[in-house]
Amino acid sequence: MSEYNENSNKNILLMMAAFIVSGLIIGAISGYIITNKYMHTKVLEEMKEYGYVLTTDATATVEDIVAGTNAYVNGKLVAGSLMVFDTSDANATSDKILEGKTAYVNGKLVTGTVKVYSEEKITPETIAKVIPKGCYISKSVTVIGDPNLKPENILQYKMIFGVIGNMQPSYGSSGSESGTGSEGN
Repeated sequence: MSEYNENSNKNILLMMAAFIVSGLIIGAISGYIITNKYMHTKVLEEMKEYGYVLTTDATATVEDIVAGTNAYVNGKLVAGSLMVFDTSDANATSDKILEGKTAYVNGKLVTGTVKVYSEEKITPETIAKVIPKGCYISKSVTVIGDPNLKPENILQYKMIFGVIGNMQPSYGSSGSESGTGSEGN
């Protein structure tokens, strides 16, 4: 029976030792987790208090950062390439910018509304041709002239494109008035 007591005592001692060791392990792990969590929180608070900023959630790219400046993105130093122009003193309005063209004024995109007149030749007709007010003439405009547009080719007291005629009417055999115009009619 002494052998039974001796084995029982050994088993009890082993169980107690295992219980103590497991308690130590569990205590050490939980102590580590609690201490780590506390220290992590405490360190983050102190870093923020001294002006440090965490960049693990930063998503900026090189193009988002102004040229000549650097920023930390995900813990890495990034040099910017964004060119920024001060447009606060710009005073253009849409009616001063060509149609389809854009500009920045006071940091806002402005799209032009000025019509572009691109007709190169104007041929006199029976109706007036109007170049709209405020449009931009993009090319040289030629108003077609006629070498026969002379007073002697226009019937007396008639005016064509500002030229007053002085040609005397001639009467044909039918007694009706006739004359020769710029085309010989």
